[in-house]
Amino acid sequence: MASMDTLLPGVGLDDADGLLAADREGLLRSAALSGAQVRAAAVAADEGALAALSTARPRSLVLVARRGSALSAVETVCAAFSRQFAMPVVAADHAPTWVGPLDVVILAGDDAGDPVLVESVDRAVRHGCEVVVVAPDGGPLQAAGSGRAITLPPRVIVPDPFAMAGYIAAIATVLTAMEGALHDGVQMDLMACADALDHEALLNHPQRETYENPAKSLVEKVTNHRVVIAADSAASRAVASHASEIFVRIGGHLAPDADLAGVLSGLPVLASVSVPPGFDPLFHDPQLDGPPPIAPLRVLLLATSRDRAEAERRSALLRGNAVLVVPEHTADGKLPGVEHQQVLPRDGSRAFSAEGQSDRGKMKELCELMVLASRLEMAAVYVQMVGAH
Repeated sequence: MASMDTLLPGVGLDDADGLLAADREGLLRSAALSGAQVRAAAVAADEGALAALSTARPRSLVLVARRGSALSAVETVCAAFSRQFAMPVVAADHAPTWVGPLDVVILAGDDAGDPVLVESVDRAVRHGCEVVVVAPDGGPLQAAGSGRAITLPPRVIVPDPFAMAGYIAAIATVLTAMEGALHDGVQMDLMACADALDHEALLNHPQRETYENPAKSLVEKVTNHRVVIAADSAASRAVASHASEIFVRIGGHLAPDADLAGVLSGLPVLASVSVPPGFDPLFHDPQLDGPPPIAPLRVLLLATSRDRAEAERRSALLRGNAVLVVPEHTADGKLPGVEHQQVLPRDGSRAFSAEGQSDRGKMKELCELMVLASRLEMAAVYVQMVGAH
């Protein structure tokens, strides 16, 4: 198999100096700051930013986000905690007219002048809601709160495509601040989650070679392929949708997201579309025969450790077109016909897993989802750097 340096027209994946030189906008650094965002949100909560919510016993929780990473964060939290919420939860793109003094409203976005969010903040505070604004300081949004809303501005500033972890952490701190917001004694150790994200960023560092770098390994697997990002649970599907958007916004690479059941039902068409008669990918050598007449299919199947066994079973039905992407950085128990991401640290240390941290239950799953999102965000940056379209 040819190396990535020969497969790609841009900078080689293992050319660390070339990657850094090509990163004129600092995207590699931004993609590595998920852990810092989570840690900053945890520190803000520890400093008492949400103390006013400690006695809140809300009738309902309303999460308002309109686009981008804020919307992805809301969808991920709602899916991950769907069975743990101890109150009705509504996700919307504006504050509903029925909100009142018994409701908590969280608004998230990257635009301090968004007119819909400004109107929503104004409505929520006028109706007597407890209001939390997760958005940059200043602008009409802050004026609409006028001292009546709790503000959680980001302390670690990154472009919106890389801000999902910060939004998730901010929402998690609000849930923690309200006693009884979640069933089953869900524990939220955001510092442990920040450590997991920092370790993921370390593994994805430009100086780590492809075989030991999860994000680079993904780029190698999607190069010269038609890519679908699939998942088999609502929470993983939310991350898949975020990854699809980031691949377009950052990588310039079309990678639609889909439910795994839909991919399986459409596999015969996906795998055979526009293939000329007589073409057999098994006997096609791109070095001798040139590029294939149509790029082969590659399905990135996202799963958390809870869903991994079922994802492995179902991905075997994808006829060798699947790459299973899981939070762990080693792959064991491989199944025939299923490709796993396997990245082994060169220093001989044990591979890091979010499962080994002190966070438990649904928080563990939420942390794993953030790790997957971080890896895919970094992969999208590498796609841009190397021009792997």
